[in-house]
This record gives sequence, C-alpha cells and structure tokens, in this order.
Amino acid sequence: MKSAKKWIFLSILTLVIFVSCESSKARDKKTKSSSKLITKVVTDTIGQKLFDQKCMLCHNHIGKVDSTMLAPPFFAVKRRYLRASMDKDDFIKNITYWVSNPVEENILMQGTKDQFEVMPYLAYEEADIIKIASYIYDNDIPKPDWFDAHEELHEKEGVGHGHGMGNGKGRRMGRGQNQNK
Repeated sequence: MKSAKKWIFLSILTLVIFVSCESSKARDKKTKSSSKLITKVVTDTIGQKLFDQKCMLCHNHIGKVDSTMLAPPFFAVKRRYLRASMDKDDFIKNITYWVSNPVEENILMQGTKDQFEVMPYLAYEEADIIKIASYIYDNDIPKPDWFDAHEELHEKEGVGHGHGMGNGKGRRMGRGQNQNK
C-alpha cells in the first residue's frame, strides 16, 4: 500500500513540476515576444522623432508644391530606395551610405539632381541614421497630394525619375535597366 501511495505522490509531483515548467516556458516566450514588441515601438518612436527633427526640415512636403521644396519628398525617397534594395538591411545600408557620403556621384535619385542641390553632408551619428532608416522602412510615408500630377508631367516630358541611372560604384545604386537619357 505504501508503495502505491508513494507512486501516486511521485506521479502527482512529477505532473506539477512538468506543468509548472511548461507554464514558465510559455511565460518566458510571451515575455520575449512582448519585449520585442516594446523594443520595436521604442525604436520606432525614437526613429520617428529623429526623422521629424533631422529629415523633415528639408524633405517636408506639407503645404508645399514640388517647386517650393528644398529636397524631394520622403515618399519618393523611400520608393526609390526600396527599388534599389533587396531587403530591410540593404535599405538601411543604402540610406546610411548616402547620408554619410552625399556627393554627386553617389546620387541614386538622378531626377532630383536638376531641381535640388546635392544634399549637404550632415554630421549625424551612424546609429541615428540607422534608426531613421529603420523607421522609414517600417512605416508608411505620406504621398504629397501633388505627387501623381508631378510624375505624370515628368513622364510626358521623358524625364527620368532616378531609375538607377547614377554611378553607384557597385552598391546596387548605379547604372540600371532604364537607360532612357
């Protein structure tokens, strides 16, 4: 009889320990998932703040038409860099390279060269540029109301929109498929 009670006790104890361990694993998994979400939200918040502070001074299109802008709208910038990038890491690398090396031979958006000056060198921390680029990649950037009409006009005029016509020195930022000069 004692051995039966002992066996039942050990079985119950084993079951309690097993359930406890599984609950702990589930809690850990849930905590890790929540932690990733919190990290993404914090990173997005920091990235958005940096984007608003450092980029939108020149790239802001709100209340402007394309002829009054200091730089191309970020909707167009994002779209062009997405076409030149294979994935998020590549997108971030391409944006970071441009911001760190804004010289004419590195221009990816060739169509902007005639309308805007080459972006000046901005002494931003690389970590900030990466947060900004990540924010841009992960979030929708609003399209200016006038953008479709602007593109339609340029298409009628045969003006390129930065379709890979730059001299990107092998960073998938160089002479591309569209050779319509």
